[in-house]
Amino acid sequence: MFNALLAALILYTRLPFGRIKQLPAESFSRATDWWPWVGFLTGGLLVGGALLGFALGANSFVIALMAILMRLICTGAFHEDGLADFFDGFGGGHSRERILEIMKDSHIGTYGVIALILYFLSFHHLIGHFVGGLLFLWLADPLAKSTALSLVVGLPYARKAEAAKTQMIYNPPHGLRLVLALLPGIIAFGMLFALFGYCVLGGLLLMLLVMTFIFVLLRHKLSGYTGDCCGASFLLCELTFYFGTYFAGTFLL
Repeated sequence: MFNALLAALILYTRLPFGRIKQLPAESFSRATDWWPWVGFLTGGLLVGGALLGFALGANSFVIALMAILMRLICTGAFHEDGLADFFDGFGGGHSRERILEIMKDSHIGTYGVIALILYFLSFHHLIGHFVGGLLFLWLADPLAKSTALSLVVGLPYARKAEAAKTQMIYNPPHGLRLVLALLPGIIAFGMLFALFGYCVLGGLLLMLLVMTFIFVLLRHKLSGYTGDCCGASFLLCELTFYFGTYFAGTFLL
């Protein structure tokens, strides 16, 4: 269990967890079990950037920018790379083989650039509205990762192991492993509902609708998922949770 958690910290952040010990390959195959748990750390990094901005007396624009940069630096833009590859693949590819080929290409295309610009503009704008609720910034991360984990649970991997960027296929969680993997999302949403009330239900609904669309799209187009798809799904889930909560809160007020 500890090895799988450490593997997740190594895979999904750029912090020096790899210096703790050498891990067998099997540990990395179960890293997705702990991906939502890592969200508590990466969400905390987002909050840490915001707190630094508060300490420097910055305005909400700069605070939101510092929050985003802190998480980007500490994760190595791992999921953002997946978002760009996802939009390049589905924007420029028409067949399954072509979509997978484009997503594996290390070069970024027009669709990926546009997607990143729109994503960061939207995310920065929304964070600016939530900087007063730092717990919201923290908890949205593990909630979105728990939601995006449905790809690993419900779909097969779309490539062969030797064709994967990480040279391995994730072992999807089932049974008690699945319960453990989803627990962060349950905890996060429970806390969000207790703190912010019914407006988070709007965020949850929109996030689940987007995740359902992505799931159906991948099943139809790829008959499976890739790591890039998981990264893109997490960011889109997190973004739509912000959107849904923001607009539901505006409506309720």
